[in-house]
Amino acid sequence: MIATLSRCVWKKARWALLLLAAPLLFVACADDDEEAPIGLSRADVEGIVEDDIEAAMAGIPEPEPGLSRADVAAIVEEALAAMPEPEPALTVAQIEQIARSVAITVPPKADESAYTQFFVDNAIAMYEADGRDNTLEYYNSLESVDGQWYVFIIDSDDTVIGHYDNERLGRDANDPIYSDINGYFYGPELLSATEEGKWVGYAFQNPGTGDINTGDYGEYELKNTWVVRHDGLVFGSGWYINADDMTIAYVQAAVDAYITGGLQGVVESLSHPDSVYTGAAGALEYYNNVDHIDGEFFAFTSGPDGTILLHSDGTKVGTHTDEVFGGAEFSFSGVGNWQSTEGVDAQTGNTVTTRVWGINYNGLDIVAGWRNDGTR
Repeated sequence: MIATLSRCVWKKARWALLLLAAPLLFVACADDDEEAPIGLSRADVEGIVEDDIEAAMAGIPEPEPGLSRADVAAIVEEALAAMPEPEPALTVAQIEQIARSVAITVPPKADESAYTQFFVDNAIAMYEADGRDNTLEYYNSLESVDGQWYVFIIDSDDTVIGHYDNERLGRDANDPIYSDINGYFYGPELLSATEEGKWVGYAFQNPGTGDINTGDYGEYELKNTWVVRHDGLVFGSGWYINADDMTIAYVQAAVDAYITGGLQGVVESLSHPDSVYTGAAGALEYYNNVDHIDGEFFAFTSGPDGTILLHSDGTKVGTHTDEVFGGAEFSFSGVGNWQSTEGVDAQTGNTVTTRVWGINYNGLDIVAGWRNDGTR
């Protein structure tokens, strides 16, 4: 209907112009029976006027006609046909598959170092998704504690702003409170975290051995902490090391490193910043210089003849196990075993006791444990 009206209006406009222009030219015509002074008849004038108006009208663009209901329907149908097909809704089976895939990416808690790194990554992801305030609100609550795992956050001013134990909030990480029960000052180590992350070891209360809801924050244990600097903040969490478990894992890691890179591989692997054992090294080095109840933690690799090829104390490389351990004999299997020895230090005359875990691989004894020479 709109299109019909538009065309009618256009035709009327053309004839209106014709009627307006005609009188101007008709004055040049005589009566019907008379010749016009310029020799034009009425018919000639009408023809000229119509031709001129037609020519003038030709230069004016014709307006777009309006759309009829059928036109609109056709355009809508064409647009719908051009739209991409929407993604089908997920089925229950597909949702379950996605959930299983996500679950697979979460390390088991039995893999403590991997789960610790995941725990920190998760905190950083929450910070990016929900913002600083929401993240701090969550990690400053007991709800955020997962067994032995919890997150702490330190700001760019070295102030603790995130911790489930609110008494820690507002403390400077350089404060002496960040010395463990053995006197090891680990605060600066936490603050030296990089974007790549690093391990830091120290003794701290394990909430997994107590009941935080009653104020029992657990027993002090050696903790290996993973810290990452992100957006100017330090995010950290850690797991508590059972001395025996750590020793066994340390030896196995050394064996794996030897298989892939030889003796040099052992040195590089266990001293790399990403190595979970590097974090404990600082604490162990400190403990080895104080009166620690278990004695000195050490690790060594010896050849078939007892010559020490690698040792955590470099001065002992090239010596014989007899010299270091007072003549005590070691015997290790290919799958590993504990061994306690007792001997006499030739230089001091003191009784030397050791408790070590070792694996014999390809003729080499790869060993780690504790040594007490009677001076502790």
